[in-house]
Amino acid sequence: MYVLMKAIYSHQVREKVVARFLELTKDNPPNPAVKVHSTHTECGKLVTIQIEEVTPEKLGQRIGEYMKTMMKYEDIEGFEYDIKGTFSAEEALKLIE
Repeated sequence: MYVLMKAIYSHQVREKVVARFLELTKDNPPNPAVKVHSTHTECGKLVTIQIEEVTPEKLGQRIGEYMKTMMKYEDIEGFEYDIKGTFSAEEALKLIE
């Protein structure tokens, strides 16, 4: 499954983001026809999770670039990044844990 996940989060809301992601995908995993959007506010921060299937063509050669960017900035609160790859929902979650 190809998953695009975009998350804006801070360390204070990480657990709630993960819990909400699991809640949304537990019985209805992402598929090409359905986009899952979750937005809520906690600790004054806006948290957004967007999941959709994308094609290998859309992924291109950017996976490594996104992973490097995420790792470089993972400790900056509120940093916005995209994760693109061939991940299941659970595998994608591990990337923001």
